Amino acid sequence: KQKTAYEISACLVGSEMCIRDSIQLVLSAPDKNSPNYQKYLSDTKEDFQQFDTNKDGLIDAQELRDGIHGISDDEISEFFQISDTDFSGTVSLEEYLQAQEYYLSLIHI
Repeated sequence: KQKTAYEISACLVGSEMCIRDSIQLVLSAPDKNSPNYQKYLSDTKEDFQQFDTNKDGLIDAQELRDGIHGISDDEISEFFQISDTDFSGTVSLEEYLQAQEYYLSLIHI
């Protein structure tokens, strides 16, 4: 069974975390109006920086492969289809944050 974008996102929320723990983190993410939202935002930025191993401010497919052991090419493709809004082949911090917001909007409906 191919993973959904939500499942991929859950895996990306914290590199090296198991999917179950990642899903729990996303499910417990505060609403934008919550006082804990800034902490969540800060943690999400730290996650991005862990993936951005060459520190160029972008995540590419190889960094994603290196950050998530066992991620398939299909999962990487799906992540970029959702996150890479400017079709550059990389994901910026802004795009990463927007993708996380999208996933959160699905949860907090």
